[in-house]
Formats: sequence, structure tokens, C-alpha cells
Amino acid sequence: MNKISLKYYLFIFHSIIPLLLGGIFYISFRSKTLIMFNWFNAIGIQNLIQYIRLNLSFLKPIIPDWTYYSLPDGLWIYSFSSFLIIYWDNYYKTFNYWLFIPFVCGIVVELLQFVKLFPGTFDIIDLFFLSLGLSLSLIILNSLLKKGKEQSQIC
Repeated sequence: MNKISLKYYLFIFHSIIPLLLGGIFYISFRSKTLIMFNWFNAIGIQNLIQYIRLNLSFLKPIIPDWTYYSLPDGLWIYSFSSFLIIYWDNYYKTFNYWLFIPFVCGIVVELLQFVKLFPGTFDIIDLFFLSLGLSLSLIILNSLLKKGKEQSQIC
């Protein structure tokens, strides 16, 4: 697999899909009082959103609450961090501090929720998923990119 196709594959599976999955959890199971539902109405996709919610509503009673309250935060961090790792692959040593921007933003939002300066509810499980998302993106992507480089040197 050449370098461009590897990066394309990694981008799709480690940035796009986790982001979409987190979005589906939010759209399907979160309260319709969230501001994003006003945005959906404003851009005219409320029928699509309602269709998704109706067709996935049977899952809500059988999946744990953290799946739609905390997991999307971890998926967002995973997606964003993975994108940065994939994009800056050759310059990892010079950009690694940038990886902490999405992580720190997530933590700041949680802490602001804790002191009631940001809408939402502080949850320690959110902090766990934020940490897990960053850690997994570092472990998985660095491993996959290293294997890709080793294979391209062999060929």
C-alpha cells in the first residue's frame, strides 16, 4: 500500500468514521432541547434527523447511558487527534504539543461545566473518555504509521 492510500485509509477509518459515529449517538439519543436541533431545523434537515431518531430509538433502552453521553466526547478527541497524527506524520517531533489542543479544550469545557460557567453537566466519565480517545489515537495511529513506513521500505 503506498503512502497516500495508507493515509487515505487511516483518515477515513480513524477520523471520519469515529466522528460520524459520535454524531449519530448525539443525534439519535440526546435531548432535542440541545441547540444543535435548532440548527438542524434552520438548515432544513429536521426530517432526516427525525427519521434517524425514530429508526434508532429501539436501541436507547438497551445501551448504557455513557454510550450517548460520554462516548461521543472520546470519539471526537480520537478523531481530531488521529487527524493531526495522520496529517503531521513526518513532523511528529515538532507538532506533538498540538495534539493536546483538542484534549485540553475538552477538559476545559468539562471544568467550566463543573463551575456552571458552560452549559451542560460535568461528568468524570467524560474526562475518562477524553483521555482514552487521545491515548488510543496515539497508540493505534503511531503503530499503524510505523508499520506502513516499514512496509514501504521493504517494497
